[in-house]
Amino acid sequence: MLTEVASRSGLVLNPKVLTLGFARRVATYKRATLLFTDPRRLVEIATAAGGLQIIYAGKAHPQDEPGKALIHEVVEDAARYSNDVLRVVYLENYDWSLGALLTAGVDVWLNTPRRLMKLPAPAA
Repeated sequence: MLTEVASRSGLVLNPKVLTLGFARRVATYKRATLLFTDPRRLVEIATAAGGLQIIYAGKAHPQDEPGKALIHEVVEDAARYSNDVLRVVYLENYDWSLGALLTAGVDVWLNTPRRLMKLPAPAA
């Protein structure tokens, strides 16, 4: 997996550092940017853990403009917050084989969808 990340991104990740993965169809309800809501805390966690690597990958539906905007936001956040202890990369050209490689290779797989809204009880 690390070899594939390096070949796709040019970023060499450390196999001894905690690595998180987030890869799937990109849609707003999946909240891809949730990790960056408190960047100072994220860097503190990365420092306390001895480093943190986050690998993103995924595609938005061609007609999903908000999903495409999310990808751009994650890429911008990755550039803004990556440093010596926190490394964030977004891999292009996501497909099933990359997804399988990532799910098998990361230490923690992230899943951060919004909670389902409860429907009102039917009237009696």
